[in-house]
Amino acid sequence: MRRRWPLTLRGTLSLVLAFVVLVVSARTGLIPLAIAGVALLVLPVLGLATLWWGRGSVTIARRIRSTSPSVGDEVPVDLRVSTTVGLAAGTARWVDGHDEGFGGAASGAFRGGERLVGQQTFSAGYEVTARRRGVHALGPLTIITEDAFGLSRRVSVYGEPLMVTIAPAVVELVGLPMRAAEASGALNSTTSRLGEGMDNLIARPYAAGDSMRRIHWRATAHHGELMVRQEERETAPEATVVLDCSEAHWDAAARASPGSDPEFEAAVSLTASAAIRLLRDGYRVRVLDAGGAAFVPLLAVEDDVPDMLLTLSTVRAHGGAGAAELRTVISGAARGPVILIVGRMAEADRDAVARLAGASGLPVLISAGMRTAELAPFRAHGWRVGACAPADPDGVANAWESARTDEGLDDAP
Repeated sequence: MRRRWPLTLRGTLSLVLAFVVLVVSARTGLIPLAIAGVALLVLPVLGLATLWWGRGSVTIARRIRSTSPSVGDEVPVDLRVSTTVGLAAGTARWVDGHDEGFGGAASGAFRGGERLVGQQTFSAGYEVTARRRGVHALGPLTIITEDAFGLSRRVSVYGEPLMVTIAPAVVELVGLPMRAAEASGALNSTTSRLGEGMDNLIARPYAAGDSMRRIHWRATAHHGELMVRQEERETAPEATVVLDCSEAHWDAAARASPGSDPEFEAAVSLTASAAIRLLRDGYRVRVLDAGGAAFVPLLAVEDDVPDMLLTLSTVRAHGGAGAAELRTVISGAARGPVILIVGRMAEADRDAVARLAGASGLPVLISAGMRTAELAPFRAHGWRVGACAPADPDGVANAWESARTDEGLDDAP
């Protein structure tokens, strides 16, 4: 709880007028004028006494109706305030604070400005906008109470802040031109029941212990020996999304706190959006940093997405990884698509990374810190490239579309 100037504008004017009247009465000797001055002086003091003696207790309950808000989302908040006030007070207003992670006003009057008195419970709802990625605070709650004459006020702060994790913005992206089966030669479905769907059975010679029910009579007649059915289990192909977190490629703000550097924020948003797009296109997705460390385990189903967003909500630029580490990461991509999201690279780094395009069946590179002209070395070696303009509200989608439709020059020696 903290204290501020305890008088309203009306109370302050009453206090000033009281001193003026008392000075005049002292010079003129008019007793009625002195009585009026004392009354003007006593009223604000009585109001303050009423407020502080009857302040009672306040209990705060706050919850958000959105389980995992992302940057740009409207976040509904439910507020419940239980008060016990010993003496009658005047009007009371509430203001629920928040840090720079949220935008919007959160304030109102208790019961439309009715007097706050006795034991009461108030419920209110409001919305704030999630503005910055990271862990941010809603609260504490400030209650501003005035006395019945509107001369004095009490400003009190109650409760602990509610810490809310804000995930990176997720942008709806268009699928890559090369579908799952085309990218790595694998099918993107699994058939486990016989006699349904495509024929995914192969025949092999009978071995001791095989069930007679699995004999493939057509294959037996063809080969002249007993053959049995063997199910060929189809697997989903893998894609890899790599976020370059090397601190040398981003501004200092990207290392300081999540949400501080617009370029790095665009890169994190691209990472989350690309991973979700690939997952929906039938891939199992690895999400890594440039050093090969996984942000989350392999994404295989939509239920894995919240864990990825939770991890990406607090990621910052750190350490450093060069072309050697990236070569290892990209080489392990099993010929599937590789989405590499980078910042501002030095010319030597550009040339080294550009030559890694051949390690992927579908290499895509998007930069949130370089201009299109600076991406020429990558394109010359076969990367599909795109440049993201963080200041553009559609920068993430435009950069993805640019890379998606780019063919690269494929001039690698």
